[in-house]
Amino acid sequence: NFPKALVSAFTEYFTLLTNNTDINHRYKVESNIRTRLHADLQILIDMIPAIGIVLGDSSQKQAISNLRGAESNTRLRVATRNLMRIICSPEKPLVFFLDDLQWADLGSLDLLEAIASDSANCKRLVILGACRYNEVAFEDDFASFLRNLEVSQKATVTPIILHNLRPNAVGKLISDLLKLPLNRIKPLARVVYRKTHGNILFVKQTLESLCKDHILYYNEENNGGQWRWHTNSLLKWEEGTHNVEMMLQHKIRCLPPEVQTVLKTGACLGSEINAYVLSKAVEPSLNYIHCINYAVEQKLVTISQDHEWFDYKFVHDRVQQAAYDLIPPEDKPEFHLAIGRRLRSTMSVENIEIHIFLTVNQISRGLKILKDQDEKDDISKLYLRAGQRAIRCSDFKEAASYFTLGINLLSERKWRDQFYLSLDLFNAVAEATYCSGEFDKTDRYVDEILSNTRYDKDKMHAYSTKIYALGARQKLKEAIDLGLHVLEKLGEKIPSEGSKATVLHDVCKTKWMLLGKTDESIVDLPTMCDTDKIAAMSILNLLTTYVFVSRMEIFPFIPCRMVQLTVRYGVCAISAFGFSTLGLVLIKLEQFRESCRMVQLGLDLLNRFKIREWIPRVHVLSYGHHGPLQKRLKSLEEPLQNGIQVALETGDIEYSAIGMHRLTHIKFFTGNPLLELERSIRQNMKFMSEYKQELPLAAEVLVLQTVHNLMGFSDDPLVLTGEVMHEETTLKEAHSNNNFNVPFKIMLWKVFLAFIMNEFHQAAEFAESYRTFTKRPGLSGEYLQQCFYNGLLSLELARHDPGRYGMCRRKHLANARKSLKCMQKMAQHCPENFLNRIFLFKAEFASLKGNLDHAIPMYQRAIAIAETEGILHEQALAYERAGLALRHRKENGTTSIAFLEQACKLYHQWGAHAKVEQMKKKYSIRKNILDW
Repeated sequence: NFPKALVSAFTEYFTLLTNNTDINHRYKVESNIRTRLHADLQILIDMIPAIGIVLGDSSQKQAISNLRGAESNTRLRVATRNLMRIICSPEKPLVFFLDDLQWADLGSLDLLEAIASDSANCKRLVILGACRYNEVAFEDDFASFLRNLEVSQKATVTPIILHNLRPNAVGKLISDLLKLPLNRIKPLARVVYRKTHGNILFVKQTLESLCKDHILYYNEENNGGQWRWHTNSLLKWEEGTHNVEMMLQHKIRCLPPEVQTVLKTGACLGSEINAYVLSKAVEPSLNYIHCINYAVEQKLVTISQDHEWFDYKFVHDRVQQAAYDLIPPEDKPEFHLAIGRRLRSTMSVENIEIHIFLTVNQISRGLKILKDQDEKDDISKLYLRAGQRAIRCSDFKEAASYFTLGINLLSERKWRDQFYLSLDLFNAVAEATYCSGEFDKTDRYVDEILSNTRYDKDKMHAYSTKIYALGARQKLKEAIDLGLHVLEKLGEKIPSEGSKATVLHDVCKTKWMLLGKTDESIVDLPTMCDTDKIAAMSILNLLTTYVFVSRMEIFPFIPCRMVQLTVRYGVCAISAFGFSTLGLVLIKLEQFRESCRMVQLGLDLLNRFKIREWIPRVHVLSYGHHGPLQKRLKSLEEPLQNGIQVALETGDIEYSAIGMHRLTHIKFFTGNPLLELERSIRQNMKFMSEYKQELPLAAEVLVLQTVHNLMGFSDDPLVLTGEVMHEETTLKEAHSNNNFNVPFKIMLWKVFLAFIMNEFHQAAEFAESYRTFTKRPGLSGEYLQQCFYNGLLSLELARHDPGRYGMCRRKHLANARKSLKCMQKMAQHCPENFLNRIFLFKAEFASLKGNLDHAIPMYQRAIAIAETEGILHEQALAYERAGLALRHRKENGTTSIAFLEQACKLYHQWGAHAKVEQMKKKYSIRKNILDW
């Protein structure tokens, strides 16, 4: 059930690696696996035990984190990709051969898609897949898999059709085998072709059958010996025999009965047979070694001497099928069930776990004849284990089928007689169907749990699964309402509505609870033990993203409650996330010192628990959102990239995508060249789209369209419509999904674009639109940029008639002073990120008062600091504002043009060609200025 074709190919590779005479290459591969796959090693060993053999026993002692199904799937995909990147290189390219793909399950195809679509391996990996194309229907999973690969252009798919041998090829083959001229063997070749239709296995079996019946024989008396045949006997044989499959069955029926039994048992087990499993599957009275060796002599089975995981293999799947068909259809259920019972009763617990899929699949074929309820209950437990193993292998549909079979074996009074087994099976199948996207089934299973459980503690897992399922369907309101309902049941009621007063009250309450507590005493608090409070922390963590996107007004209550629970009941891993998130809420309230403390407490708690799974969330918040308050913007890229990498390694796909977006945001506002940024964003979007991360994808699309507008790829630089999005459509979809984050960000980017393009009246209108969002108390990841450009816009509006925009000059100036004060407070923690902006503000204030003698040095200070920090667009902005200040006062036209021309050159260097063209037209800048 686990991706057998992939496992077989990987196992073959590691077997070859073990016997490789190139010691240096083997050492390099082993070393890279240990270092680069350390976090994922155990999940890979679970899939490919040969890795553990190659690396030694010490590699198998790691524990696997208890991931939910979707996270496990992501982690396995990423781990398999990374493994493939290690074992194939330009110097050592790899050809992967996968057979019988017509039978591949969805789990196998999902992993195969992850490998095939990895652009990093496109020039060093070739995957050869074999299937019987005549057995693949249009709607089959494998056919859909190939179509998706071709349509998405994730990989190049080249079909190669291998036909049976043609008549002349069959003749040439027989001619070579018998060492006779081609014209001599034509009568024989015609009979063989008519019987086999050119199937190479059947050609071989037919020749062997003819030899056995003495129709084809070797005549040693004629010219030193040559092959002969009886023509009349050959023609009679052709008329009297059935097809080759029947010939194979006849051949097996002629074997001793005990050999037939062993072959039939082996056929039930599969095309590849493990000697240990076979020894447990057959009747104890049978000498299976003697029987299997006899089958080897008859060329029905081959011995694999150098393979770690199977010892025998049918020479062809048609031989396996012929052996299997010897079991009468009415006897097959009993035959399979007997094998399953023997495996379950004779194998050790460890070996049952290893061969769990094989065992339950044998039992599954005989379920209808099971009668004893106690045995059914025991087998239900086996199905539960098999399903859990399938989930770890990311085969969610197969897992759901195991859990369903386990449920079906329980009695009608299962919730009374087998309560905890029923609860475990229903929880498991609900999660498996959620992970496979079968949400209607998820709802039914969750409802079954909720209607048959009395205590809230037994309902928590089902509640979590339902919240996940609602969120996955973008039913954010329902997900949040359910989460708040669960929290109330756990004794942690969260207000369903928020106001500035209630938010400030809750923040003050949280700060009061922390009053007098040192950072060390908080980090050293006892571990949280109350199961209800641990469950509440989990639900709060689960709701964080949904509330942030859809119900910003109540967002501050979430981290406040996490911190309050930590102080009252002790710390847990989620506490680190709670403190970090509270730090972001305090930014919005401009309590920067307390914000820095909360974020540092989050990092300290993360270090206490040392749980890698929480690194992405805390790092994304600490460095992606809060980082500009504490560290130079350029220095944030490395720790944020580290958080993204850990997220990929641990399967936290949500925060890997969020981290990518935060990194994009930082790169944009540190002045990275737009062309480089555009390529990076496209890679991020490809990842987010592949893993269906719709919320960060929507935010990333906005940045890309903004970049395109600046680069001149849109008809109107102030309208976010172009190749990747349509502004009006995006707004409608966001409102229909209760996603208020997208409209806010659209207006925020439009303010930025309008200001950069000197369309200040429109910038004011856009700013008024997004104030409807910022009136709600809450967190904005773009708060720092909002503060900066709002302040500059207010100063520009103060230059003109303010009445048209409903605010007097005094209010515009008050807004600008508020922004300046805010940035001065931020600069106390990390001056490198704010000094150029502060000097630009001071220069604008001085320019507004007509004091150019004071303004120009301030502009020059802003320019110098922006140049030192490498922030191209803010350096260009300072040059432009200085030139415009001189232009407004109609002083020193030469200096004004020099400032504007330098701004134009820097915008060009940044890649903002739309802005460059706007400046050329508006300020009569020389056309050849960019050639200098």
